[in-house]
Amino acid sequence: MGKLLICITGMPGSGKTTVADFGREKGIEVISMGEEVRNEALRRNYQIDSKGLAYTMLKLREEKGATAVAELCIPKINSSKSKVIIIDGIRSLEEVKVFKRLGEAKLLSIHTSPLRRFEFLKNRRREDALLSKEELDERDRRELKVGLGEAIALADEIIINDSDLKELKEKANLIFEKWLNEFKDKDHC
Repeated sequence: MGKLLICITGMPGSGKTTVADFGREKGIEVISMGEEVRNEALRRNYQIDSKGLAYTMLKLREEKGATAVAELCIPKINSSKSKVIIIDGIRSLEEVKVFKRLGEAKLLSIHTSPLRRFEFLKNRRREDALLSKEELDERDRRELKVGLGEAIALADEIIINDSDLKELKEKANLIFEKWLNEFKDKDHC
């Protein structure tokens, strides 16, 4: 029996994790690619700040190829009893291809303006929170170099995150319900 893997992509601070957390509230398991990078940084004794995590992500890709972070998620997906899993933090279509080997993968892109993303990131209470607009610009360029723009552009669905949290959840819920119903209709459940 297959799995439905809802892959979420978007620029840093666009609302990917907020949408993934909403899925978790609905009872959907979530696997965070960013968390896998953090775990790897800790394992390697790298800094857990924006530069250390960026270095870890690039180092993994340098050592093991474009799908390195996706490959770190495979054991969790394979061992999960859940039929539907959200993968938070897709950075390239190569990663989506990895997940398509494990089940039916759908790609959801979250889009938000750079100014709004900067505000979200600045106010986020994480070790890798950005301190300046220049840091965001640098992070955006780094993310685009690994294929993020192509993943965003070729997503199955796009949510424009330009309103409030309630509207973002409503938009996500419509897409989740649509994909869950399509998945059930294929006799996967």
